[in-house]
Amino acid sequence: HYFSVTGSLPLIRVIEGQTAIIQIPAADWDRTDDIRCRWADSSGPAGDECGDICNNLPGANLSSSECTITWNAVRRSVDALLTTSTYVVAIMVEDFVNSASNTPMSSVPLQMLIYTYQPASGACNDTPAVIGDRPNRACIGVLPGVQHVERIVAAVYCTGDYITEFITISPLYMKKTAIARVSGTTNQWYITLTWTPTTDQRGPQVFCAAPIDQKELTGSQHCVNFVVGYLPPNLITPRLVQGFHLFSFLNNLTRSPLFLGSASPLGTVFANHSLFSIQATGDVYRPSRNGTYIQIFNKANPSCAEWEVDCGYSSDCIYSGQTVLFYVRNANWAYGANYYILFSSGAASGNIFCNPESDPITDTSFWNFNIWDPGVSSTTTTTTTPPTTGTVTTR
Repeated sequence: HYFSVTGSLPLIRVIEGQTAIIQIPAADWDRTDDIRCRWADSSGPAGDECGDICNNLPGANLSSSECTITWNAVRRSVDALLTTSTYVVAIMVEDFVNSASNTPMSSVPLQMLIYTYQPASGACNDTPAVIGDRPNRACIGVLPGVQHVERIVAAVYCTGDYITEFITISPLYMKKTAIARVSGTTNQWYITLTWTPTTDQRGPQVFCAAPIDQKELTGSQHCVNFVVGYLPPNLITPRLVQGFHLFSFLNNLTRSPLFLGSASPLGTVFANHSLFSIQATGDVYRPSRNGTYIQIFNKANPSCAEWEVDCGYSSDCIYSGQTVLFYVRNANWAYGANYYILFSSGAASGNIFCNPESDPITDTSFWNFNIWDPGVSSTTTTTTTPPTTGTVTTR
């Protein structure tokens, strides 16, 4: 059995009078364990867990299952003559053998400072926010001795504003660059993280960041879990080679072997083509969180996905061995159109610790297919990758 892993920025800044939502990263090596968060208690299972900081955040609600604090930020009464307040908050992160159990197998304490402030004159109504390819509380697999690079991007939402700082907490030896503006944008800034983990860092490592603009308006903390020693099942770049096609998949889902290549389809297909598959570098599992999308775009209209699915919950995503399959219901693609497919971070997941997520695919040339136009040609060519065999099971 392993203890749960958690973390937080050393100081969390929230605006007085507004509702603050503070998401706490929490994960466990035993992926089947049920993780819950609760306020520390002066009469906890092992005795006093919080001393004089118990119940120190008035009116706050802590979601046990989501490990998220929701709080209408107010000043402490003793700070009535000031413009700021600082609270010390104590949380316990616990893991249980299953959702029905009331006896924790382990408890991990977490303390954080929450600082309330009033925005400066002329500050934007919207706080800056971390955006980009890695969602909050993502799980990223990395190898010791291999350099890993991530970019943390933040956006501001009022003209003329800009990011001046990222508050961060990071693993030992991780380096971050100076802040730079994202090329081609007027409201996005980023830092680049460079890290070569050492062998003694094997296991979970937490990184958190919060952006601050020129008026000291601060965004919510954004955290990711790095898992040193494990790689995610990344999607393999499709190759255009002759092979077997998967038209009959749905009719044979439960009673015959499935023949798979690195991706299908590639090249030109019919307008009602509905089944897609792609292989990964390792065994794939359904994502452990929602917001993990597969999207299909028409190249003629790239501003809006023509089709998308959230694989966190949809039965239209199937995970079998090293293959991800997804089904487009009532497919009716435009004759002669060219399409490309994109994937969110974590569209496929591993099964270690917090389920390391497949890398996001944002390159519009990664996986393309075309639709046969009967008004132009009387023939069609459908191409896929060389076949391998496997049996489909749902997870």
